Amino acid sequence: MTVLSRQQMRRVAGTYREKYGLDAFFVDLRGRFLGPAVPPDCLREAPQRRLLALQDSVLRGEPSLFMPTPGLTSWLIALEHRRVIRGGLLSAPVALAAPPSGRAGRAAGVPARTSPRAAGARPAWPPERIQAAAFFLQNVFYDVTGWTPEIMRENWLKTRQHEQLNQAMAEQRQGGAAMTHPFDKERALLASSRAGDLPAARRILNEMLAAMFLTSTDVPVLKARAMELLTTITRAAVEDNPLLEPLVQSSRAWTERLASAPNFEELSGTLMAALDEFVELIHFHGLNRTNPKVRQTIDYVWQNYMNRISLDSAAQAVGLSPCRLAHVVKDLTGKTVVQIIHEVRVAHARRLLMRSDMKCTEIAYEVGFCDQSYFIKHFKSLMGLTPARYRRVSRTERGR
Repeated sequence: MTVLSRQQMRRVAGTYREKYGLDAFFVDLRGRFLGPAVPPDCLREAPQRRLLALQDSVLRGEPSLFMPTPGLTSWLIALEHRRVIRGGLLSAPVALAAPPSGRAGRAAGVPARTSPRAAGARPAWPPERIQAAAFFLQNVFYDVTGWTPEIMRENWLKTRQHEQLNQAMAEQRQGGAAMTHPFDKERALLASSRAGDLPAARRILNEMLAAMFLTSTDVPVLKARAMELLTTITRAAVEDNPLLEPLVQSSRAWTERLASAPNFEELSGTLMAALDEFVELIHFHGLNRTNPKVRQTIDYVWQNYMNRISLDSAAQAVGLSPCRLAHVVKDLTGKTVVQIIHEVRVAHARRLLMRSDMKCTEIAYEVGFCDQSYFIKHFKSLMGLTPARYRRVSRTERGR
């Protein structure tokens, strides 16, 4: 792991120790320990378990819990930079105070209960604290180094998708398979989208995807049903609010991607990405903005947010004077045109922060802000958090 400096290693380990009172140890791809810190015997004597945990961390895209010795639990994080796995980061072990629960606690090798004799003087932690410490260590490493874990991020999203789908399918098997996408689910999905409630919208879509998969595992059939579902959602949204006509064009582009998906995993991931975009667009048109000039203004901002836009350019695009447009938009939405521009840019930035590993500086320019400080100022004003903090919090919460 020659690309990682000793100063960075000390900073990561020091921050982790200050927060949780545990040491952290770096290992290379062969499982050999790096750095000045001396690991306890129980970690040094479990090389095969360390390597298995490293593989599991890559596959799941998150910290992997394992048992280096009976009665003790440790966790290892795969360290990746730009699609290359560089090594691992290992935590000092603790005793497990209760049977594991939650996502991180389901990793292979975690004991059902702790033997006090085996645990010795190690602290006894509940599963929730173990999970929090594991994700904290992961976040600290990538914050300090600035590395971009592209593979880890992709696998983490796939793991979440699989778990949500499996849960939905298990519930539907238990209660009897439902229709592929019943009317009430469509309306519930639309209502969640209109409210900007992405977690609820994702949950409902997973239930619909699970029902689709239970009725057929044939990829061509699933493609047809996925495209039908996307068309149905689009139609329902436009019927509910004709100002959402731009969804039709977006739907066509997403349908092309669905048609080229090679398997159910890619199909469901594409539908989720389409849903993210739909939720934002539906939410921004959620108010009953019957004035066509206001609709055109919002559409203009949505389509050009990455470029340099202003009240004057928006007014010119919709055929009104800047003064008249400012009055109409403020009267019907309660917001200025500039506020809408900032909100649209922050909405796109939120999606990039959650779904990509682009640096905050790159995201600032990608969504149209002139510099990073301006981006941070408006993002924090709207979301209450800095972009970096928002990324850490949202990923940790979605990992639970």
